[in-house]
Amino acid sequence: MHLTLPTFGADDAARRLALWRRDGTFVVDQAPALFLYDLVEAGRVSTRGWVGAVGLPAAGVVSPHEATVPAAVADRLALLAATQADLEPIVLTFDGEPAAADELAHRYVTGPPMIDLLDGGGVRHRVWRVVDPEHVAAVRADLAGRRTVIADGHHRWASYLGHQRDRGDPGPWDRGLALLVPTGDHGPQVHAIHRVVPGLALRGAAASVSGVFRAEAVDAPPDAVALLADAHDTAVLLTDGTGWVRLTDPDRTRLLAATPERADDWRDLDVALVDVGLVEDLWDAADRVLLRHSVESAVATARETGGVAVLVRPTPAATVLDLAARGVLMPRKSTLFVPKPRTGLVLRCFADEPA
Repeated sequence: MHLTLPTFGADDAARRLALWRRDGTFVVDQAPALFLYDLVEAGRVSTRGWVGAVGLPAAGVVSPHEATVPAAVADRLALLAATQADLEPIVLTFDGEPAAADELAHRYVTGPPMIDLLDGGGVRHRVWRVVDPEHVAAVRADLAGRRTVIADGHHRWASYLGHQRDRGDPGPWDRGLALLVPTGDHGPQVHAIHRVVPGLALRGAAASVSGVFRAEAVDAPPDAVALLADAHDTAVLLTDGTGWVRLTDPDRTRLLAATPERADDWRDLDVALVDVGLVEDLWDAADRVLLRHSVESAVATARETGGVAVLVRPTPAATVLDLAARGVLMPRKSTLFVPKPRTGLVLRCFADEPA
């Protein structure tokens, strides 16, 4: 964390990285390698993929699915320029039939990993180092033909591209560290990111949506996530932690009137209807909205801030991939791909690689 979110700035992170390389805290791998990474939460199928360096700029091969914030990109770019290192992999997900990479992954996970740890959130992380030249070549050949979508790390990907432009000359910055994960059995799960509007009264929020949603008061659901997941069409829940209102039957044309150029692509995205139609237009709250990754956290924040939690359905992974392949960006912070790789297990320092 002292490196990726440096308390004392990017230059301090660079000094720490140099020190930890010298004193053996970090061990430099002397052979070209790929790393098979398997993450699993109790009761779930593991998320499994390959960590390696992806060539830049990869236009048309690596597609974003969300917009970025310039200030966040600038922050990551400053850190990258200071440390001359990829401190953690972004996550790319790809579609297509299983092939050599998948077959080798199944073989390697039967052997002992080089890293095996259980983090504080209950996620088990296992990593295998793959140096066999034939295996490395087979995985590279398999993944080279895949189209990918950024599941996590949009700002870091933008910083990769920015640093490459700033350098100008060929070098290790022509590649960026990534975890590539298929969308099949061992693909990432997509969760929703919920919105909280502080200081907004539930009664006023429900009244304001008249004409753009059908609103009805409901009892507190025993499982809001399951209720949303079971909905066959757009469903949004509003709550202040005490009362609950369900929104259905949206007037998509009116909700997306402020973004007519995106209306056709966004009309079936619940998060877009909420962000554009409710948060930005009706409630004029885009500058104060808070984001929360769980229903429990969103409801608690609504109580603490005297506001309303806006709970939405997760966007299906297939929809995310389809939009990204067509060059359509979803609203910022629309999706949460989980689980995420653990910071600090695999780093990539430019000093260790030839140009």
